[in-house]
Amino acid sequence: QNRERITKSEDRHSSIPAVKPLSSSQIQQFNSIKEKFERQQPIDVVFDPRRYPFKVLLQQPYPIINVDVHFLIDLPHIAYVHVSINNIEVPIQAARRNDDTFLLKFRPTLAGDYSIVLKDYIEQPVPGCPFIFPVYNPSVVHFESFNRLQAINDCHLICNVDQAGPGKLFVMTYSQIDENQFEPILIPIQIQPLPSNHIRMSLSPLKVGTYRIYVAYRNIPVNGK
Repeated sequence: QNRERITKSEDRHSSIPAVKPLSSSQIQQFNSIKEKFERQQPIDVVFDPRRYPFKVLLQQPYPIINVDVHFLIDLPHIAYVHVSINNIEVPIQAARRNDDTFLLKFRPTLAGDYSIVLKDYIEQPVPGCPFIFPVYNPSVVHFESFNRLQAINDCHLICNVDQAGPGKLFVMTYSQIDENQFEPILIPIQIQPLPSNHIRMSLSPLKVGTYRIYVAYRNIPVNGK
């Protein structure tokens, strides 16, 4: 009977597909991303001001809620500017400097993608409209409390992204190979949306051990690992 239980367990684990080892270029890429995590820097582009036909003036590297955003618009024949999110118009303030230049200000109160539409005097949108303008609220993203010692067949984390805006999770895992040494590893991970803007990450490690899990939401690291 004991032998039968062991065999079933072995069969269950053998059904998990083998994970190919990482190449040297992949390891280098993972380590580069890990350095950004450790510095709490975005792991990829979260905001690129060059994509807009106007100048974006920010107090920080990317737009965040409850902080003023300024646009310096220097385009001919612009008469109307509309800023909205979720089809809701956002109040703006504008100060015209001359016929073609004016300064616009608004304060985003919600995280997500804002729509910016510039129109001329006959209310025709300029080419490229609407311009998508992302706004972030990284301080609200966090892990729900969890047991750091988990069974190999039930490893999971739950991330709370309420009020952080729609986006995607990035998950990266490192496995301990020595007392103070970890290496990147690919393990199966399932991402499952839950009610109330929570996300469950179910991990399937192939062996018992110690792992470090790095998670970013909308390319911004989530505190803790």
